[in-house]
Amino acid sequence: MSYETYKILHLIFVVLFVASTVSLLYGSENKRLCKIFNGIFTFLILVAGLGLMARIGISHTGSWPTWIKIKMILWILAALGSALGVRRFPQHRHTVAGLFLGVVSLNIVVAVLK
Repeated sequence: MSYETYKILHLIFVVLFVASTVSLLYGSENKRLCKIFNGIFTFLILVAGLGLMARIGISHTGSWPTWIKIKMILWILAALGSALGVRRFPQHRHTVAGLFLGVVSLNIVVAVLK
C-alpha cells in the first residue's frame, strides 16, 4: 500500500480509538462492545503506524528515531491509561477524559513536528 493509504488508515483508526474511549467514559450501553473496539483500534493504529514507518524508510528492527519512541510511549500511555481510568476511576471520568485527550493531543504535536 502507498504512504497516503497508510496515513489515511492511521488517522481514521486514531479518530475511532478516541471515539470508542470517549464512549467508554460517557456511554452507559454496550461497554463490552466498546472495549472490544477500543482494543481493535489500538492494534490497527499500531499496524498502520508500522506501515507508515516502512514507507518512510525506517526499519522495524533497527534503531528508531526519538520521535517514534516518544509516540509509542504516548500511545501505550493513552491505551492503558484510558482502560485503567474507565475501570478504576469511573467517578473521575472528566479528569480521565481530559488527561486522555491531552496525551492524544501531545502525540499529534509530536507527529506533526517530528
